[in-house]
Amino acid sequence: MNQTIIDFFLQSNESGELKNYSRLFSEFTNTNRQRDNNINFTRAGYINTIVTRLLNKRPKVFADYIYNNEKVLTALLNYSNCSSVANIF
Repeated sequence: MNQTIIDFFLQSNESGELKNYSRLFSEFTNTNRQRDNNINFTRAGYINTIVTRLLNKRPKVFADYIYNNEKVLTALLNYSNCSSVANIF
């Protein structure tokens, strides 16, 4: 995994929020996708790899984002039948 990818998702805006995390989880939070409930398992695997690296590098920042963002948390729970998503928890 390229360090540049990890650094991209760890970038903060002026208020300290992680500005690129919403892009990381857009595969799950896309409202059109939630209706048909299909997910690309390969893409979910890549997202899992990135999330795992982010968790290892900055666990508190990641946990704060996930647990304070109900939309992302709900979306991940909706796709927990995918092992790559379930592993995030």
